Amino acid sequence: MGFNGRALKLIRQMNAKKPAAEFLSEKPCGNLLRADHFHADLYGNYIPPGCTGLGIALGDLGSGLDAAHYPVLSGLYSGGLKNLYNYAIKNGFTPDETGYASKCDLCFNMRKHLTVNCSKHCPDLTPGWYYRQDF
Repeated sequence: MGFNGRALKLIRQMNAKKPAAEFLSEKPCGNLLRADHFHADLYGNYIPPGCTGLGIALGDLGSGLDAAHYPVLSGLYSGGLKNLYNYAIKNGFTPDETGYASKCDLCFNMRKHLTVNCSKHCPDLTPGWYYRQDF
């Protein structure tokens, strides 16, 4: 069972927290490699399985993704969570000293930081309002 999106609140209460370093991997995120289940949002974006808050314009599917236009997704695919971590650190992210309940918890927090605290817009972090909620 995956605890993503708003369900991250639940897993934070159930799992012991671990330091960010324990979740860092250079392997592509497994959710990005799955094609068995996905969503399309009302804005015309493909949402990878279990990755609420990430999106690829439906018109961009089927061709190679432009890394400059999709920096977060491209980074997660090419260098895993470690790549996103390095990108987030360069953009002012500071890991929570209390740790994270899962790799998805860490990923969401880095993406939230990039959306809420950075002036650089990442089109693949969509919709922006999603990250401004309290979860």
